[in-house]
Amino acid sequence: MKRSFAFLCTALSFCAVFAAQEDNCAFSGVVTLMRPIDDYFFMRADDGSDWRVSMDGKPKQRFEPGDLISVDGVLEKLRNRHTTRLFSADVRKTGRDESSIPPPVEMTPRELWEIPEGSIVPSWYARSVAVTGLVHDFWRRDNMLAVVIEGGGRFVYAQISAPLSEHAPENFQVGARVCVRGVAVYSAKWDAEHKLAGFGNVCLLSSGMDSLKVLSHPPFWTPGRLAAVIGALLGILAVFGFWVLALRRAVAKQARHIEKAIRSRVVAEATMRERFRLASELHDGFQQLLASCSYRLAAAINYMKDGASREEILERLAGIGTAINQTQAGLRSALWSLNEEADGPARFSGLVRYAAGRLAYWDKVVSFEFTGKETPIARRHAGSLLMLLQEAVANAMRHGRATSVRVHVEFAEGELVVTIADNGCGFAPDSPEIAAKRGMGLKGMRERTAAMGGTFVIESAPGKGTTITVRMPL
Repeated sequence: MKRSFAFLCTALSFCAVFAAQEDNCAFSGVVTLMRPIDDYFFMRADDGSDWRVSMDGKPKQRFEPGDLISVDGVLEKLRNRHTTRLFSADVRKTGRDESSIPPPVEMTPRELWEIPEGSIVPSWYARSVAVTGLVHDFWRRDNMLAVVIEGGGRFVYAQISAPLSEHAPENFQVGARVCVRGVAVYSAKWDAEHKLAGFGNVCLLSSGMDSLKVLSHPPFWTPGRLAAVIGALLGILAVFGFWVLALRRAVAKQARHIEKAIRSRVVAEATMRERFRLASELHDGFQQLLASCSYRLAAAINYMKDGASREEILERLAGIGTAINQTQAGLRSALWSLNEEADGPARFSGLVRYAAGRLAYWDKVVSFEFTGKETPIARRHAGSLLMLLQEAVANAMRHGRATSVRVHVEFAEGELVVTIADNGCGFAPDSPEIAAKRGMGLKGMRERTAAMGGTFVIESAPGKGTTITVRMPL
């Protein structure tokens, strides 16, 4: 029994020694990278393999790229053997030959993430590479410059060892195209059984600012410049908004003076009707012009986010400037029904198309159809119908989120029929929530129609769009 136990102990000791010998590695090569902030280095072995070597528990030494060395260390544990790493290595310098440093492999961030067929991790660990891409972000801390490089939808995190006193290259900014030379590493992921299950981030380790090269300037339209332009445009729209508000207050103040001066009931009722008409004109006219500017601005912002060229962005901004100029001109003459000398065509169909051409956000959303033989309409009634049409379309797009609005104008026998139908979300016209709203929209359209001696019918239901029908005797 004692002899069996002794034999078992001897066998176990022999296996342990054999396993330890199997984990030992000894070879020679050239140092490719050792940063001042690290106590390990990277090297290319004579057989062409790349290694990360640490000297844990051994005398610390410093090496430079080009130093010829021989190493003898312990291979990383079996579960980590996806990487070529040595621990507790004895390192001895045998010479120096900078020409033996392998040239870096040129690649993009996407190529650095590629996984060879039959593997679950990249094959670039400890390899000298030169990665080219766009600067997505960067920051400095302690003695390191951190750069996030983007290319082909992939991101690589580069750590460049450099003191804070060493400046980055000229034109190094977010958006610039750069090339960073260094050694590629990545972090492994393990499952519950400590088996290799994939990898995480891909990182690039570099030393010195000379490993960072700026290839091209960042684009002209940087986020800061875009923010400044958008802020200026928003400021202009705010000024127009205050202008409209001041104008409405002036109209209300003048109406109060008229009420105080005229005590007659008939005149007082006429004054109230005029006040409502002016308020409706301001709501339906000036608001539509400002809405046009707002839609153009929103479209320009979305266009900028898509990475458009400078010429395309300038073209969009020029369109916004044109819309603002049209708004300024429209603030002087947008009240179509105030007098018989307003701008625009004399016939109602031409007046509608003329107005649609000035409201850019109607483009590709609102369609028109005219049937029957057109009969001349009084200018004041034509202007009121146009304002009603503008308010109906604006409600469909703003509140109903409609993407298609069909306007049908029929010159029937003795009457004019205008139908506005949209594919929006719809609503319940008789619901208490709609009745409780005190806006100028539906109320203004009903009273405007009644003032012309016509009828106003609205049909809608949640999820089924909205149809408005206006009938006016000719």
